[in-house]
Amino acid sequence: MCAVCHVTLSPIWALSMLSEQYAFAMAHVDRLKSRIELADARILELSQALDAMLPGEKKPE
Repeated sequence: MCAVCHVTLSPIWALSMLSEQYAFAMAHVDRLKSRIELADARILELSQALDAMLPGEKKPE
């Protein structure tokens, strides 16, 4: 039943709508995972570059 207009909804329509929302949410999760992987790779890169510097070469940020 619709919470706004109180009309009885078709179960097939409701399942279809929920399926679309689920797919949208999962795509968003996948995008966020990709961003985290890129950020982790960049952090590792910068950490390795910093570790490779001689102690006197490190500059405070």
